[in-house]
Amino acid sequence: LRFGPEGTERFAALAPGPELDAALVEYAETRLLLLDNSLHFFGEPGLAAFRQAVDTDEHRAVVATLANRLQDPTFLSRLSPRKRANIRLLARRPLDIRPC
Repeated sequence: LRFGPEGTERFAALAPGPELDAALVEYAETRLLLLDNSLHFFGEPGLAAFRQAVDTDEHRAVVATLANRLQDPTFLSRLSPRKRANIRLLARRPLDIRPC
């Protein structure tokens, strides 16, 4: 799962700042949507396949960067409380998160 034409490699090229922050939010929102769709359309086998697909060093590195940015209380301030909570949960437990 590349999440765009450049995949997770695009994050290595981004310096800290607004562009990286926007890319991290987009990554998190896309990953959460794909997680939800995997379970909704393909059931438990789809969820398991999705989790396996994102259990890579590259995805772990992006989630670690996301978790690091969450130390800044203003990072997600423009998002709704629900989106903020979901992104924080993703950063804490990326392979255990489950859609409601």
